[in-house]
Amino acid sequence: MKTGLKAELWKALHNPMFYAALILGCLISSINVVENLITAEQIKSIIFAEDHTGSQSPWGFSLFLLWMPVNGASYGRYLFYLVWPVLAAMPFGWSYLQERRGGLFNQLVSRMGRKSYYVTKYIAVFISGGLVVAVPVLLNLLVNATFCPYVLPNILNMLRISDGYFLSELYFTVPWAYALIWCGVDFLLGGAAAGLCFVAGTRLRLQVMTILTPFALLLVVDAVCTALRSRFGWNVELSPLQLATAVPNYFNPEWVVGSACLILAFVGFGIGYWQVVHHELA
Repeated sequence: MKTGLKAELWKALHNPMFYAALILGCLISSINVVENLITAEQIKSIIFAEDHTGSQSPWGFSLFLLWMPVNGASYGRYLFYLVWPVLAAMPFGWSYLQERRGGLFNQLVSRMGRKSYYVTKYIAVFISGGLVVAVPVLLNLLVNATFCPYVLPNILNMLRISDGYFLSELYFTVPWAYALIWCGVDFLLGGAAAGLCFVAGTRLRLQVMTILTPFALLLVVDAVCTALRSRFGWNVELSPLQLATAVPNYFNPEWVVGSACLILAFVGFGIGYWQVVHHELA
């Protein structure tokens, strides 16, 4: 199983679709960078025009205000967190069907066994999907840090993150730690969403439909969560599609974010196990 896992990880990280998804995610996140660069230049010109001493606070273009998961006014942020499940599913949602239809699938199963094949494949899918989502978010942070000043967030000026949001206290005290942890959260959500590709298996004839399966499922869950929130008046964000951003429209406490990651991973792994091991290989 160890050898099989190494092989699956190697394929995951050398898959053309993995690089395509990674590049596409970085290009989308670069929209946020360009928007922030324009915003920073505008604010700096206003500050120096009004105060040549430079004593005014550069809070308006602080790194942790304009970073993509936090900046709700960014079109790049909106687009990235709309399509992130598609990006996560691209690497192995595509290659799984290729292996199944090209004969490699049967060879791998005969050598490794059904259960070992599925476990190694799921781990590779999880890691590749997580990286495709988390790496653009991390790079967005680092690139924005080249021109956005590090200003400790001020709770009196910050209107979006407040008590009840994910690690809100850490955000206002050690924002770099908060940002790195959030990159990890996006990795977990991306990996769990990528695993939902196994729910469809090879039943769908078009490979692109397998890639769109996680996005479609999360859209349905999002609609259900919206209806439940409207019906019962909840002020907590339950939709995994929205929880990928650090500041959804409703509170995202730690237990909600953690539960979303676990439930998505459990559903993807469990239904995928039945689909692959007990159905397609039966």
